[in-house]
Amino acid sequence: MITDLLSEAEMKKAVALWILDNKRGAYLPAGMTREDYALSFELPELNFEYARSYADASGDIVTLMKAEIILKDWETKSGSKGESLAIYRVMKTPSSNPDSEPFPAGYIIA
Repeated sequence: MITDLLSEAEMKKAVALWILDNKRGAYLPAGMTREDYALSFELPELNFEYARSYADASGDIVTLMKAEIILKDWETKSGSKGESLAIYRVMKTPSSNPDSEPFPAGYIIA
């Protein structure tokens, strides 16, 4: 069972702060807070690919789509170890209408 789903805005903030903390060249401009940085952050293009599907407790079909942001060692602030962040888009299809288009239910950061 999936818990702690993030909204799109919460996912964007989490990615922004991860980039700020891990990517070489990402910095807070003078006078800007981490919140301001997250609000002005533009998400990189995320290429979501199918990860898996299953039925949840209510019988709805849950589909996980995965995208990953990968920083090579030379792109990280440490310069010695690569970092990655997995982002899952959670899609649901109601069991009452399995032929309908799945709808977004939220995001998971791993």
